[in-house]
Order: sequence, then C-alpha cells, then structure tokens
Amino acid sequence: MPEGHSVHRIARQFRVNFVGTSPEVTSPQGRFAAGAARLSGREMTDARAVGKQMFLEFGHADWLRVHLGIYGAWDFSGDVRVDPAIMIHGHTPGHSKLGQTGEYARPGAPALDLAGEDSVTSIGAPRRTRMRMAEDDRESAAPVTFPPDPVGQVRVRLLNDAVCADLRGPTACEVLTPAEVDRVLDRLGPDPANANTPAERERFVSRALRKRTPIGLVLMDQSVVAGIGNVYRAELLFRAELDPHTPANTLDRTVLEAL
Repeated sequence: MPEGHSVHRIARQFRVNFVGTSPEVTSPQGRFAAGAARLSGREMTDARAVGKQMFLEFGHADWLRVHLGIYGAWDFSGDVRVDPAIMIHGHTPGHSKLGQTGEYARPGAPALDLAGEDSVTSIGAPRRTRMRMAEDDRESAAPVTFPPDPVGQVRVRLLNDAVCADLRGPTACEVLTPAEVDRVLDRLGPDPANANTPAERERFVSRALRKRTPIGLVLMDQSVVAGIGNVYRAELLFRAELDPHTPANTLDRTVLEAL
C-alpha cells in the first residue's frame, strides 16, 4: 500500500495539472457513474492528501475521496506538468534519498523542490508519457493517442484539455460533502507532512499514550498518526533504537515527541 508521501505526490500532480480546470469526469467501468455525473464539468478547486487518503474538491463544494488501498493506482497521460515555482536545479553534493520502493535517487537527477523532496524527479517529471502512480512509480509506454482508450477496470477518469488521469482498483472512491469530509478527518490522526506543529505533535503523543498495543502497531494506526506505512515505521523505530514490541503507553513522552 502506498505510504503517505506517495499520496502527497499524487495530490501535487492534481494541483499542478487539474486545479483551476473543469475536467470531464467519467466512469468507464460504470461503478462510479453517479458520482462522476455529479462532478463532471465542475472546476477542481483543491487537491490535498491527508495520510493515505486524497481529497479532490469540485466547485468549492463536493469532494472526491480516494483511498488507493493495496491495489489502487492512478495512471496519468498527456502533457503532465511539474510546477516550475517549486523547482530548483541541481542536487546537494552527496545527496541521496530512500524512495518508496527502497531505491535511491539516481545520481545526477536534475531537480529538487524547495523542501528537499525529490519525488518530483523520481516520477520522471516533466514527462509527456504515460506513468503509473501507486507504490511503484515507474514510467510505462507512451500512449499512441490522447486521450488513450481506457485499459482494464477504470473506476474513474478525469480528463481536461492536456492531461488524463485514470483510477483503477481503489479501496474507496466516493463523493462527499464538506461535513462528511470533516467526519473522515476527525477519525484520522495528525499528518506530519501537512502540519508538523506542537499542537499536532501533542495530538499524536496523547493518542499514543492511551495505547497498550506495541509501538510498532501504533505507528501504523491511522487514527493515531496518518500516513506512516511499513517503510517509515521500520526506519523510525531503527533510528530511535526502539523495540517494536514495546507497549506505546510505557514510553516516555519525550521519546514519542521525538518520533
């Protein structure tokens, strides 16, 4: 299952390529036909990720919620752009970054964004070829025509003048009102990629201290902290020199704050 940083990467692709446009929304497989009809032709006004879930806003009103789960993935095709406002050229000497699939960034990769995040490069942007965005962000063959014919069970397709995005195999794909989105978010723990603030840190610590379960499980509990999967869990515990079987409520507050 993609971890939170991969979902943030996909949300950024939507912000750059779809926000401000009014895409046609369809459901080639038919399972999301009613939701697609509700959204089609309306302006996409926001795209954001919270943990492993992504939310696309249409018309400052309805939201498309997508959770990729284990099998879901987005395929982008067309003139897929990267926001030049966040790009800087060149890598810091000696810089390498462990990616979602355990591979280091290729030497000589051309760009980092201002936050030091190299996921823009790791998905091969900017590109005009088709790419698959899930846990394994490898580039695939370029489509012959645009938009390409739907391949497989495409739950939802978003299409504007330049870019096509196809969703297959998600665990969740639904249209929500703002109040319904709030209820989903209330069930999630803080997402450090969105707000690494003292208040959000305290929200994590207080929830973790109520858990008797092992810290290795608590870090994967999306109601305690949102976005962490097995890769980051293992790295966090290794760096903290923590036994993953240690009950969370036995840890010192300062240890949890450091996590």
